Amino acid sequence: MSQSSTSAYRAQVFEDDGTPLKATFNFQLRDGKTTILFYSRGGKSDLPGARNPDYHLGLEVLIGRLGSGGARLDEVHLETGREHRVLDVPPMDLRIADANKVRKHLSRAQESNGIRQIRLFFSGLNVPLEQIEEFLSRGSAGVMVPDAPDWYEPVTVLSRTEGRVRVRLSKVAERDPSLRAAAIRVHGARCVVCGFSFGDTYGEWGAGFIEVHHLLPIADGERATDPTKELRPLCANCHCMVHRRRGITLTIEELRAKLLTQLGTGTRVS
Repeated sequence: MSQSSTSAYRAQVFEDDGTPLKATFNFQLRDGKTTILFYSRGGKSDLPGARNPDYHLGLEVLIGRLGSGGARLDEVHLETGREHRVLDVPPMDLRIADANKVRKHLSRAQESNGIRQIRLFFSGLNVPLEQIEEFLSRGSAGVMVPDAPDWYEPVTVLSRTEGRVRVRLSKVAERDPSLRAAAIRVHGARCVVCGFSFGDTYGEWGAGFIEVHHLLPIADGERATDPTKELRPLCANCHCMVHRRRGITLTIEELRAKLLTQLGTGTRVS
């Protein structure tokens, strides 16, 4: 990359279990400094395009991965279409920091950030330069998306006077990792839509790996989940396509029909 350059693609943030988040980032070099510009749509909770709890979760995931890679947080900027300023956040060693506490500290320092877009300056990440996006996207291997999600808004830099303090709360649906493991035991590690198997493709390295999809949205509220009836294994591509549009979650049958239509066949993919 050049001395000051921008990644050609935005990377989507995924949870460790493979769940895609409505959160993206650009890895960028600025005068020799490594940075990520993190974005996740905000908005009022009672309007379309409502406040996105994935902002907090996605930011916490990125902070945790920076720490696991040995990084130090050097500086944080708030960069939105309305303002551009340096946040009052001291440098910190993310290797020994609690990602949740760091994220909360950043949230308090932002005061207001409806656009939900900040830049993290970091150093010391023990990951090859060309693999940083992949590492931060999934923790090991990421998926680059050539087109921005429809909730992305580009950066413009303007200055405005602000000062009113607001307190915002967000809720994140808790997931039980044991249910994911149970779903794989019940349904196997092959995508139920396209038939893809990580084990068949990558051998021992990919054996047993698959993302797990909730047929009933987990954000609907706390409930008992039956992995036999309510969870299904999906490859990363199909899982992304199920959640491709904001406010729309395709059923397994609907996504399979789209795939079969594209392939021009009426037989099930195996």
